[in-house]
Amino acid sequence: MDLEKEIEKLNKKLKELERAEFVEKQHQKGKLSARERISLLLDPESFVELDPFLESRSEYLKLKYKEERFP
Repeated sequence: MDLEKEIEKLNKKLKELERAEFVEKQHQKGKLSARERISLLLDPESFVELDPFLESRSEYLKLKYKEERFP
């Protein structure tokens, strides 16, 4: 697989990881998602997100996330 196809595949995966329910929740509040705000603030292709697939290893944050999702 060539590099361009690999990058395209990763970008597609990144879009899928944007939790649609959270984005919709923000929109219902009249707010934009973090990526939407960044895209409005910066010139196209001037922002490079480092480690977009990085997840927190904090047990506290994982528990808070579960509480918010499943009250």
